[in-house]
Amino acid sequence: MTWGTGDLLFVNDLFPKDWKSFFCGRDTEYLKAFSDAAKISVFFDLVNIDLVYMPLFNGSDYIDGDRLFYWNPLLGRTAGRDYIFHDEDRDAFFNEDEWAVRLYRICFLCNQQKIRNFFLTMWYIFASLYKDVCR
Repeated sequence: MTWGTGDLLFVNDLFPKDWKSFFCGRDTEYLKAFSDAAKISVFFDLVNIDLVYMPLFNGSDYIDGDRLFYWNPLLGRTAGRDYIFHDEDRDAFFNEDEWAVRLYRICFLCNQQKIRNFFLTMWYIFASLYKDVCR
């Protein structure tokens, strides 16, 4: 799942990447790492909304020295299998979850009544969600 705007330009894409496969020379399709997520899309005349929920965020697979060497500024040299970088994994299911919202195709030429009705509807939806979550 990617929300990028170009080939390798990720403006608001916070989903996990597999940097090892990317720097090994594999195709760019392998840059996107797996993530367990549920996505809901809602389409209106004024705007489209994507809502993504990840119960456990999977972090990116960084270059850690196991397969590829990397420059380590703390050591002042390249590091590899002699200094493997260990990233901390999240393991609290539903406690370290992530939410993402995307608004796109905003219609600026719609009349003011549609705009007012849309934002009132969204306000009620988000207010009810906030009330349910923050009890």
